[in-house]
Amino acid sequence: MKEEKEKNRYIHQAPEVVKVNKALRDKGMFQAPGDVFKFGVIVALAVNPDIKISKSLKENIKRPKGSNLDQVFTLDPTGQLIAMIKGLEKEPSEDPQIRFEELGNWGVLEIEKEYLDADGYINWDKIKKSVK
Repeated sequence: MKEEKEKNRYIHQAPEVVKVNKALRDKGMFQAPGDVFKFGVIVALAVNPDIKISKSLKENIKRPKGSNLDQVFTLDPTGQLIAMIKGLEKEPSEDPQIRFEELGNWGVLEIEKEYLDADGYINWDKIKKSVK
């Protein structure tokens, strides 16, 4: 029963993440909201997998608030990102799926804050420098 509940768990995005997600898709860099979110998880894992998520962001993605995205397993069907979360965290989180959600939200906001050029496009060189 618990497995079924986890399988059907939807990811919640903070309202500010929804706006950034839409802006990146409107620029043509991504086709689906899930792609943006998954890239946010990847950026967070590359930049700082142990980032402490602010209380305000946690509150914005807390159920039932936030915007439903995809089910976790549709964004990480092979489980590789969840495995990376488990492997890269110094102190493992209680629920890697919740951490996936937190990192995705933080990562999308970090993309907006640190990795967009003046025209709103991703500055790939800046990302490369951050993860070396």
